[in-house]
Parts: sequence; C-alpha cells; structure tokens
Amino acid sequence: MTEKVKITLKPIMVEVEAGTSKEMAEEALKILIKDAEKMLVVQSISIEKEGSLTKETAKAGMIVSFKDESRNLMTGIITGINQKTANVTSNQIGDYRVGFGGLQISEESFEAVRTKKPSFTEWEEGYSGYMKNGKEDFPVVMGKKAGQKVNVYEVGGQYRRYKLTPFEIKQFIREEQ
Repeated sequence: MTEKVKITLKPIMVEVEAGTSKEMAEEALKILIKDAEKMLVVQSISIEKEGSLTKETAKAGMIVSFKDESRNLMTGIITGINQKTANVTSNQIGDYRVGFGGLQISEESFEAVRTKKPSFTEWEEGYSGYMKNGKEDFPVVMGKKAGQKVNVYEVGGQYRRYKLTPFEIKQFIREEQ
C-alpha cells in the first residue's frame, strides 16, 4: 500500500534588490535554493493512505468509510467539510469528525448508512431522506443550518447543495421514497 506524506510549509518571504519582476523572481529563487534549510518552516505534516479523500476531493453527500477510536470500520455520509476534518453522520455511532486521511469512498448503499429522522422530531443535521424533483425522488442528507435556511446535500450523483427553509423542507423532503 502506498502512502503519501503531505508537508505544508509556512509562507516564505525573501527580500531582493529592486529590478524588473523577472529579475526579482529569479533572485528570490536563487536565495531560496541557497538558504532553503534555514527558511523552510513546517506548518503541518499529514500521512494520507492511497485512496484517501482530501479536502479537495471530499464532498458533502458522499458515502464514506472510516475507522473510529477503537479502529472499528464505520460507514456514514459527509454532512459538511471543515479545514482539516469532515463531519460524518453514521447510523452506527451518530455524528463524527474525521480527518481527511482517514476517509475513503464506500460502496455501501444509501439505505444501509442513512440516519432516519425519528417520528415527531424536526429535520436536523445528519438526518436523511428523499427530495422530490418532479420526475423521481433522490436521496439527500441534512447539513448545518445557515441563518434561516438549512444546507441539504444530494447523496451520490452530483453532490449538489440546496438551501431550504423549514417550510421548503416540509414541502419537498420525505422520510421514505
């Protein structure tokens, strides 16, 4: 298995004598190469296993697998993306924050991983259902509330985001297909 080590460096500022843009860029590069060991300051290091999702590839609405603190394999649906982690809701353990290096795309079905809304409760982050679109219903998961609207993410497919009011949620979201 191949693993990638991602090293993030702090920005580097190099002072050079005034000149044309090209001359200054060339001089700055020469100084950087000469003094690289002194100038490079590591901001963070992370290890990413082959096939792991990154902040750029992870999308709200993806069905993913990950390991919990006890190293048990879990599956769930991403409900939000943060700087270093993804919010994942799992019908096995509830809501979870998982680092990107630990997330992998899962082949599990929506029905196998979804968290259904309990009867007599409002729609909240992590609950999943089906959204009507005229032709056919498609699976969605509730994300965080943003002001008066709730982010609702398509599961699978295009991973589209919809911002719906509580009234629109009652009108367009169903618990079952």
